Amino acid sequence: APLGPPGAGSDMAAARAGAAAAGLRAALTDLLHGMPIMRSERILGMDTDEVLAYSTKKVVWIRDRYVGFCYYSLIFVVIVWVVGWQILWKHEHFLTKDVEGLARMWYSHPTMNNCDPEKAGCKSNFTNLQALSYCDVFKGPGSQQQAHCKYEDKLSLVPGGVTDEKLFLTTAIELVTEVRDCNPSEKNGYYCDNTYSAEPGSRCLHPGVLCRERGGRKDQFFYVADIKNFKIRFTSSYARDNIRGTSLMHPAFVGVCEKLLRVDHRNRTWSERKNVLESNHCEGKLDLVKLPCEFGVDCADMRKFDILEDTGVNVVSKNIQNSMKEIKNKSESLRHKVLDAATFFTGGRKRHPEHSLLHTDKAQSTIGSVAEVEAASPITMEANAKSTMHTEYSDNWGDVFSVARLLQLAGADLDADFNMDGWTTRQAGTVLEVRAVYNNLYPILSTFGYKPVQYHYEVSELMLPYVSRMQLAAVQPPEYPEKRVYEVRYGILIHFKVAGTFGFFNFVYLLLMLTAAFALTATATTLTDLFFLYLSDHSDNFFHLKYEVTPDFSDMWRCDTCGFYNQDDQHTCRGVPKFMCPNTTPPCGAARPPLSGEASAKSEAKAA
Repeated sequence: APLGPPGAGSDMAAARAGAAAAGLRAALTDLLHGMPIMRSERILGMDTDEVLAYSTKKVVWIRDRYVGFCYYSLIFVVIVWVVGWQILWKHEHFLTKDVEGLARMWYSHPTMNNCDPEKAGCKSNFTNLQALSYCDVFKGPGSQQQAHCKYEDKLSLVPGGVTDEKLFLTTAIELVTEVRDCNPSEKNGYYCDNTYSAEPGSRCLHPGVLCRERGGRKDQFFYVADIKNFKIRFTSSYARDNIRGTSLMHPAFVGVCEKLLRVDHRNRTWSERKNVLESNHCEGKLDLVKLPCEFGVDCADMRKFDILEDTGVNVVSKNIQNSMKEIKNKSESLRHKVLDAATFFTGGRKRHPEHSLLHTDKAQSTIGSVAEVEAASPITMEANAKSTMHTEYSDNWGDVFSVARLLQLAGADLDADFNMDGWTTRQAGTVLEVRAVYNNLYPILSTFGYKPVQYHYEVSELMLPYVSRMQLAAVQPPEYPEKRVYEVRYGILIHFKVAGTFGFFNFVYLLLMLTAAFALTATATTLTDLFFLYLSDHSDNFFHLKYEVTPDFSDMWRCDTCGFYNQDDQHTCRGVPKFMCPNTTPPCGAARPPLSGEASAKSEAKAA
């Protein structure tokens, strides 16, 4: 077939588009004209054109690139701030709700290959006392705060264990022996001013307290050795509305505040610690570092953004697939029932091995006994004992941190921080708050449906001058209760809790954001008008384009017939009733009333 002239195809397409638009307009017109109320000129005695009249604003189209540039620049700033920052980045159109959940801790003293101390064959991995600077047997330059050191395992350190979100780890223990002073009797009038009095101490680190000798007995005050290498495992659950799960289902991150990290071990007084605490706030700007996985553990990974999955584009196709699966499931339901019955009668539940784990997204592989760990790891037991211990990692049961790492993240130091009485933190104790912060909102992506759960740890020190516990010693002297021994345990109180927020799309919040955008758009118009009305060299032109200035009403004459005010040079009334068109409605036309002598003189003077 012969080709048509150039551009013939595009002309035909344009013609078809024009015809389609004309047909649409005609259809809408016929629809409006077909309504009964549109066919009637009057309703209830009133003109329908007046009843259904519409008012709109009259605008001026100013063809000036300077005015347009200023206005559209402000509009661009408004769009970036509202849409880009508040909606896409800050998710202000989401309703945020606090996360609720349970927090649990497990702790252990240092062990070889991080084995469980409750399992047979697990060996401790304490640091040699001669390598600890706070111990009196330290092979190095000593200090006045040195004292005897003892090893404590997880049972002797925390006899009561841990059952809630608080864990008290003892760093120093003072043993105080007391002797009964008196018993209420007839001789003392059945009154005692003091029931017990402590035996005097000597070689005290501070006046009257932390005495290394008391009543002729040595080592009445001692430090818990190698407390920094104790490890704590954190596991938590979360729940808010329809979002539920545990920390084992997600990769773990730790929030690091560079301002809090100690670059030196310089001593800090109580006042300096308070100043550091007040000034070194990261204000939520933490560097998130992913926790490494323990050897042989397959940790969970963060799901990546899928534009089809997260935006819901493939919902229709999934619905079709689900309907097909339902048909298939119905056909196989009878076979499943038969198999379930057979499993019940033949004992089909599998026997779990001793060290098997719950199959979660975080841990799909298991580690058995200590011997299996040694066989799987290329590092031998002896080499591992001399190597640097892990400070943080994730395993099958949770996220493990050493006490040293927690102190580092909080910016605390057991031997370089002092309270107002000159006690070190190892002697006086402190409080560490560990928060598992959950979140499901991510800049830009969450607006398009990407909301997987993520969590990270935040560690901070809650400064208190003293943190201690007082209790009777487990072993009492034979003279008890005439003579008794009690312990004053100073240490680190670790408070673990669940925090964070989950975001849920809220249409009302989105309307608030859009309303703010429209309000700021009006502000952009006002700022542009003010600038070009008062600061621009086009101010006079801009003023008369924007405003219509009326004559002085004091110089106008009033029509006695309709009350309309007319200009002085008009001899008949030009008044038109309101809501009437001046082009189709004849003016009043009443003659100007005769002027008084004074008014006539003013009119003649003005004309001259």
